[in-house]
Amino acid sequence: MITYSSSYNAANTLDLRDAANYGNYGSGAAKSSMGSYGMYAGAISSTVLGIQDSINSSKLAKMQYQLSARQHSFALEQNTWQNGMIDLQRKSIGIQGEQARMAGRSAMVEAKLHEALARINARLAESAAQGALHSGQRQEQAKRLETAAFKAKQRVSIAANGIDLSSETAVGVLTSTDMIGEIDANTISANAIRAAWGYRTEGVNSMTAGLMAGANGRMSAANANANAAAIESGKPSYVTAPLASAPFKPAGSSQGISNALLRGATQVAATYYQYNRGR
Repeated sequence: MITYSSSYNAANTLDLRDAANYGNYGSGAAKSSMGSYGMYAGAISSTVLGIQDSINSSKLAKMQYQLSARQHSFALEQNTWQNGMIDLQRKSIGIQGEQARMAGRSAMVEAKLHEALARINARLAESAAQGALHSGQRQEQAKRLETAAFKAKQRVSIAANGIDLSSETAVGVLTSTDMIGEIDANTISANAIRAAWGYRTEGVNSMTAGLMAGANGRMSAANANANAAAIESGKPSYVTAPLASAPFKPAGSSQGISNALLRGATQVAATYYQYNRGR
């Protein structure tokens, strides 16, 4: 039986190859025997070399995988650092976006406040206008009553003086009193209307200013929200680490060596059979 040990080296391989070449010299049975032995030794040498190549390939594959694993580990650390920086950027951008949204909400609140104040001022102005009209009406009525009372005193005085009330003089005096009283009453009414108009104009102006302020506030809020959306849309994406190579499988030391052994064993068996026949 022929066995392979770890002490088998290149020198043995050269000896086997020399033995194979030696089979070319001599003649007859000796030449045939030595030739078969040389073929047998060459088959063993080829098998050993194949196994060594498989082992070397396995070691190379393992070294390549270890290098790939280290590169992947470095890539993971680098991506962790990059994602940390990106996370800070995203938080900073989020804060800026939230500040913009807060500015928008503040503008909206201010707009609603201006509109509410405008409505309140408009109501106050309308109330003042109504008060001016009611006050004018009361003053007008008081003036008419005063004119009527004064006219009654005039009639009593004219009659007491023996003047006929239907006379031209009495009619003229009483008519003058009526005219003066009407003028005063109309003046009071006109003043009340002008005061009410002024209050209502003030209310309209206040309402218009409030609506304009509200519209400007809503526009500012919309711009702030758009600005916030634009800021937040600029958030960078996280970096994804590349996948590591497949886990190391010692193909060269298991499957590869097994294939080499099978091929070598087949070749050695065939050569050994020819060697025995030659003997």
